[in-house]
Amino acid sequence: MRTVFIAILLFTQAAVARTHFVLISAPGSGKGTFSQYLVRKYGYVQICPGDIFRDHIRTKTPLGCRIKPIVERGDYVDEEIVFELMAERLTNALDAGSSVIIDGFPRSEHSFDFLDQYFSAHAGTNTLVFIQFVASDDVCIERITNRLICPHCAAVFSTRALADSGEKICVHCSNLLTTRSADTAEIARSRITYFHETIEPLIDRAAERYPVCRISTECTYEELEKIYDAFIE
Repeated sequence: MRTVFIAILLFTQAAVARTHFVLISAPGSGKGTFSQYLVRKYGYVQICPGDIFRDHIRTKTPLGCRIKPIVERGDYVDEEIVFELMAERLTNALDAGSSVIIDGFPRSEHSFDFLDQYFSAHAGTNTLVFIQFVASDDVCIERITNRLICPHCAAVFSTRALADSGEKICVHCSNLLTTRSADTAEIARSRITYFHETIEPLIDRAAERYPVCRISTECTYEELEKIYDAFIE
């Protein structure tokens, strides 16, 4: 696999007019943390099928009612539904002139083809960079089973990081943090196994056409922020 490590990156933001990131990484590897950091500091738009589904479930749309039991089991929603929702969100963001972070997509050869064809038609494939965050399965499971989510802004927190304060309030929007019903060790292991078997091989295919970077996330958040800043700037 042709891999570009962060320490020897051979491209920069200036290499393309506008860079869009596609994150192909295991659940709990740090995708959400990276996305939120770029959203807050650099104005990126995060597009994640899971967040779109949860919005529909929260607002009790017909689609939300239909997919609620699927999401709660930690299963995957039919791809044709995902394609329609992704195309709508991508088009809205690109038409507004925003750079995007695509998290949790693609997840199959078919969805990779969809993304490749979409950007060929709308933004140019030379604007895409693929990233894989690397952390052990045990670390990913621990993060998943100890995370809290803000239902308003989707910010992610660790119960361990909040243990000293005892507060479960989002520091960004002051809403009460919650846990996801699918954030159990059993479901986490199942999803990580699925990732390794089905989704991770897409990195090899992406490397045939796009820059691919691997970033170890088994370090402190402060160290990660420095990596993210160097990566963007």
